[in-house]
Parts: sequence; structure tokens; C-alpha cells
Amino acid sequence: MTSRAQRIYLTEQSAGSIIRNTFQLYFRHFWSFLLIVLSTVAVPNVVAVHALKNEDYGLYVGALAAAFLMGIPAGLAIVVLVSDVCRGNPVDTIGALRRGYAWSTPKLLVIYLVMTLAPFTIGLPLLLVRKWRSFMAWFMFAAIVRVIERASVGESFRRSRHLGEGFYWRNLGLVMLTFLVATVPIYLVTGVLQMTVTIMKSANDNLGADIFVGSAGVVGSPLYAIAPILLYYEMRVRKEAFDHTLLTEELAI
Repeated sequence: MTSRAQRIYLTEQSAGSIIRNTFQLYFRHFWSFLLIVLSTVAVPNVVAVHALKNEDYGLYVGALAAAFLMGIPAGLAIVVLVSDVCRGNPVDTIGALRRGYAWSTPKLLVIYLVMTLAPFTIGLPLLLVRKWRSFMAWFMFAAIVRVIERASVGESFRRSRHLGEGFYWRNLGLVMLTFLVATVPIYLVTGVLQMTVTIMKSANDNLGADIFVGSAGVVGSPLYAIAPILLYYEMRVRKEAFDHTLLTEELAI
């Protein structure tokens, strides 16, 4: 017997459904996502904001590197949490964080580095060639496949390419649209609040503003991770014709 969550998420979805479910899932489990980002990427983000304001570029670069590294367990914890929601399991935020840290291995670091750097170094030029149009589809689901299917690094990229192939522009467009919808309001609000707090305080007494802005800047970041996870499940249902029960049994993380 399938749960309501499985009927919603473990099925073929339209573009509008993916976007709507991304935001609904985020707001329904807001406190869980907030705990994940505050316990991982918030501190280095605050340090980066403070360092940039004080023109300490060495500290700024170090904070960005720390934020990237802490983003790995955060991202993995979000994969676990969203997967539990999709499969109709109880949400265990602490358990998701624990597994996120446990699975943050050098192999996951390799996948995240490739996902981050390759599209800008070789992916964009290759997109100009028609036959390489699906190139970036290799990267979209790689970390998700690694966690959920326990695949090797190479197999994670192969599976990611297979799942995204034929739906490259749709999937990339949905992720980018989610990114824009989530980012613009966040930066508008935090920018206004930062200016307000700075005006109310002296130039040397605005550490509180840095903490607030740095923390607020990561509150919406789970939205960027939720959409690809929902797309991963949707691609598996669409391309591999799995039903709710079989997909739930095979995706045991």
C-alpha cells in the first residue's frame, strides 16, 4: 500500500509540480532544513561575510573553502531527509545529519569538486557542440546516486548521465528557475536588513549584522538541493518504469 507522499513524489511530475513540490516540501519541513544549514554552513558563511566587509581576503577565501566542505554533509543530509519524505518515512533530522557526516568521504569530495568545477571548465564549451548537449547531465544526480544507490564514483556519473539524458534542458531549467525564485527574495530581504542594521549601528559595531546576514543567507539554500532530488526520483519513475513499492524497496539508504 502506497502512502500519500509516495503518490505525490514517486510518480511522473510536470515541471510545475516539481517546482511546487520543492517549495511545499521546504516549508513543511522548514525547521529540519534550518537545523541542517545552521549546524553546517552557517558559521563559515558568517565568517565570509565578516571577512569580506573588513577586506580580509585571506580569511574570506578560507571561509569559502570551509563553507564548500561543510556543504557536503549538509547536502547529503538533505538527500537523506528528502528521500525519507518521498518514501513516506518519518523524518529524522539528527539521523540525517549523522549520516551526512558519516558519508562525507574523499570520494564524495571528488564528486562535489567535479560537479562544481567541470561545468565551468569544460562543460560550457562542450555545450556549443550539439552531440555534447547532455554533457552537464552527467553531474546533476551524481552525488544523489552515490548516496542513495551506493554506487562507485564512476558509476555515479554514468547513472547520472543515463537518468538525465533526454531531459537535460528541462531538468537544468527547473533547477535554475528554482534557484532564481529562491535567491532573489532572500538577497533582497537580507540586503535591506543589512543596510538597516548598519545604519542603526556604528561602523565598528555591526558584528551582529554580519551574523544575521550570514545566517540568513543560507536559510533558503536547501531549496537548491531539493529540486534535483525530486527530479532524480521523477527520472527513475519516468525512465525505469518503477512503481511505488518497487522503488521504495530498492532505494534503501
